[in-house]
Amino acid sequence: MTPLPPLLPAGIRSRHFQKSGCPKFAPRARHPSPCQTIFSPPALYETKTMAIHALMTDHERQRRESARIIDRALRDYLEDNHLSGPAPAPAHLVAAIRHGVLNGGKRLRPILLMQSAGIFSISRQEALNAAMAVELVHCYSLIHDDLPAMDDDDLRRGLPTVHRKYDEATAILAGDALLAHAFELLSRKQCHPDPEICLKLVGELARASGAGGMAGGQALDLKGENERFSEMQIRQMQ
Repeated sequence: MTPLPPLLPAGIRSRHFQKSGCPKFAPRARHPSPCQTIFSPPALYETKTMAIHALMTDHERQRRESARIIDRALRDYLEDNHLSGPAPAPAHLVAAIRHGVLNGGKRLRPILLMQSAGIFSISRQEALNAAMAVELVHCYSLIHDDLPAMDDDDLRRGLPTVHRKYDEATAILAGDALLAHAFELLSRKQCHPDPEICLKLVGELARASGAGGMAGGQALDLKGENERFSEMQIRQMQ
């Protein structure tokens, strides 16, 4: 070990550490003190690694549980009785909507929303409606993004895309319906009892989804296929 700087004479330093219960700073010391053992670099590294592993395990457990809750809520909501309005929802359109939403996915966006809501003691039911609304907008964007006029994808999460399983017109209408139902979820009393809050939620999601948000980002993404973007334009698109 590196000896202490000569702030005290050698004899005083030796006596001081003997009284404090720590071993002398000499090569013959074989047994480290408890403080040396606990705070040695290997022990600290192991403790930190165990703490990180525990946090990651707990986070993964919470993520899976939240994803199950969201999936169950989406499955219940995307039924004829909820999707119907002045007239019954066409069966093939409901099937296309369910195919575009209930085909897997990490549900990252609604999970982040529910976790954030929990920080402010917002009830799960209130957060769940808003979380589903965000996920419906995301799924609508994926359905349209897969269309031949955009990315022209045949598979989504290992399954045929909506326009491949059904047809392009049905895929467009399924996406349109999902966007509309997202705002219907935010307007519900179950989302928040205060209509002012519901209006703010509707406005926030509309702005985030519009030309200055998600749709605008997609427009820039398509434009970038034929143009070279500057760093500033890439940051704007993100």
